[in-house]
Amino acid sequence: MLKNLVGAWKFLSSEMTDEYGTSLPDPVNEGTGLLLYTQHYMSAQLSMPQLGKGLVQDYIAYSGSYTFDADRQIVTHHIEIANFPKAVVTSVEREVHYIDDNKMTLRNVQPEKYGSDVTIFRKLLWEKIDGVELRTG
Repeated sequence: MLKNLVGAWKFLSSEMTDEYGTSLPDPVNEGTGLLLYTQHYMSAQLSMPQLGKGLVQDYIAYSGSYTFDADRQIVTHHIEIANFPKAVVTSVEREVHYIDDNKMTLRNVQPEKYGSDVTIFRKLLWEKIDGVELRTG
């Protein structure tokens, strides 16, 4: 439900599996992040300072409009600005699963490349931040 999606979300954890469902260590799991949804726009930021490389891969940020398919429970992020140029003007689909009113997971629908030869799916757990009200009109 779109109403549940709108708001501010804090990153809690991440699970990464290969295309066969085998769990893999996920460096994102130790990161921190913030995800914002207004009525029409979204912004996502994840920081993984524990990687300690000081590289752009240690920080992921993108924003843009989004659409929500309530029947399929899929949110599509239409990336308009990002800190990694190849992502701009692309769209990514995420399966939305509400655990309760304050927690949800987002899982990529299409597999992602990880490294040079591994295809992965990543599921991120988010918790709604209390007391944050975003204008929706």
